[in-house]
Amino acid sequence: MSPRHAGARRCRGRSSGDIAVRALAGAVIGVIMAVLLDPEADLVKATDAALAQLETGFTL
Repeated sequence: MSPRHAGARRCRGRSSGDIAVRALAGAVIGVIMAVLLDPEADLVKATDAALAQLETGFTL
């Protein structure tokens, strides 16, 4: 287990194999990948906006 995983586990009390942990990690990676698909985007602003959307639960 990497130090990053160990820190997250200690912080939340969950295993790195917990499906909720994996789902969140996958969602964050997916959001960042989606931002990277726009070559003209301001990556910092677009990533911030995309992660904020993820945080709100994607109310469309």
